[in-house]
Amino acid sequence: MIKAVFFDLSYTLAYGEPSREEAYDRAFKGLGFSIPPKALMRGIAAADSFVFKEDLVSILVNGSAADKLKAGACYPRLILKEANLEASDETILKLMKLVVRDYRKSDFRLYDDVLPALKLLKERGLKLGLVTNATKEQMASLDDSGLGDYIDLVANAEEAGADKPKPPIFELALKKAGAVAAEAAMVGDQFELDVLGAKGVGIKAIWIDRYDLYPESDFRPRIQSLGEVVEYL
Repeated sequence: MIKAVFFDLSYTLAYGEPSREEAYDRAFKGLGFSIPPKALMRGIAAADSFVFKEDLVSILVNGSAADKLKAGACYPRLILKEANLEASDETILKLMKLVVRDYRKSDFRLYDDVLPALKLLKERGLKLGLVTNATKEQMASLDDSGLGDYIDLVANAEEAGADKPKPPIFELALKKAGAVAAEAAMVGDQFELDVLGAKGVGIKAIWIDRYDLYPESDFRPRIQSLGEVVEYL
C-alpha cells in the first residue's frame, strides 16, 4: 500500500521562467540553426542526465568561466544530436557564450495541474514530498506559490550529500516520510534521474512526460498530467 508520494520539481511540478529552452533557441537561431522544439527539449533533458551522472554540477556552479563553458558544451552537442545536426567546436563555444549572455536566472512557476492534484492526494491521507537536485535558492521562488501547503518533506541533494539518481537522496526521502520503499512512489520527468533512480532503491516510479517527448517508449506508467498520478497508486 502506497503511503508516500515523492515528486521531482523541475518540469514535473514547475517550469523555469524565462526557460533554458528559450535561451538555447535564441542562441541556435542566432547562428543560423533551426532546432525542432522536441529535439531541443530532449537534448536538454539528455544533457541534464549526463551532467549529474558525470558529476559536472560543481564545475557548472563553482568552476572558472572557461571550465563552465567546457562542461556546459554537452548541452548544445546533445541538442544538435537530437536534431541530427553537428557543429564545430568553435560554433559550440559561440553557442555557449550566447546562452550565458542571454540566459537570466529563472524563477520557478507551478504548472496549472499541480495544486489540484496535490490536494486530491492529501485528501487521501498520503504524505507528499519533494526529491530534487534544485538548490534552496532556486526553490525560494516558490515560497508564495501555495506548494508548501501540501508538501510534508523535502529531500534535496545538498542535504543528502548526493544527487539523483544516487540512492542516498531517495533513502533520505523514505526516512523523512517514515516509509519503506514498497510504500512509496516517485513522480518525475527525467527517466534516468527520477525513474531509474527510484526503481533502483525499490520505489514505484511514475514517469511524467508532459510534452510527449518520448512516444516511442514502452515504459509504463508514462503520464502527461499530474492528475493521472492517482490512477497508478
